[in-house]
Amino acid sequence: MKERVEFANTLRGAAAIMVLLEHYHSFFPGDRTVISSLINAPVMPEGVQLEPDYLFWLYSIPHLIWSSLGVSLFFIISGFVIPYSIKSGSRAAFLFGRFFRIYPLYAAGFLFTLASIYLTGSYFDNPWPFTPDQILPHFLPGMRELTRSTASIDGIIWTLEIEVKFYLICAFIAPWIRRASRKVFLVPVAIIAVDRLLSVSVQGYAGTITAAGAPFLAFMFIGVAFHFMYNGALRIGLGFAMISTLIPCIRSIDRLWA
Repeated sequence: MKERVEFANTLRGAAAIMVLLEHYHSFFPGDRTVISSLINAPVMPEGVQLEPDYLFWLYSIPHLIWSSLGVSLFFIISGFVIPYSIKSGSRAAFLFGRFFRIYPLYAAGFLFTLASIYLTGSYFDNPWPFTPDQILPHFLPGMRELTRSTASIDGIIWTLEIEVKFYLICAFIAPWIRRASRKVFLVPVAIIAVDRLLSVSVQGYAGTITAAGAPFLAFMFIGVAFHFMYNGALRIGLGFAMISTLIPCIRSIDRLWA
């Protein structure tokens, strides 16, 4: 991205800290079975305190979930910065760059995750919990959806799967993004409409990866609206009016995180 926006990088750092702190608080002392299943270790006894006392004040604000805020910021920032990449080259160059920005690094990190799970399980004499059919789709975020695998070994792949779908959509509508066309905002409305239609007409759809990701995918277009406003291609009042059309997807996200 030639046209760097430094405040976006700062917000990314703040969002990462929010997610880290909330997961540390929610999973380690809150739902210890989640951590046990992720690392293939026994559940920690309830009497063991897993976080320092000085962190508890962070969670005293009513109705504020730090991880939800952090992930939302990540998605909005991605929606904000991706149009810069779309404008700077061809669709093929954009997708090529996105592929090598995400997949090699994620594959290396996932291999490290598998090694950690293996070592932890070996230490506690726990059997290996995953099959090859569950492991292989993780090396290419997006494949779980195609193979209908529901296993989430590292707990984070779902965010990359949404990012990948957003990249594909942005490549498809690249001419609209380059012209800052308001037609761009027909896409998230269509995503929510199709998601609602499938929810009521297709049995079992509600429990799929596609259904879980649809509201977040539409949500990312809030970042695109901010991009247009930031670059003077969209009046602020009209921009917020367009963002308000995505309220249904925000409410859907709230239900998923509830």
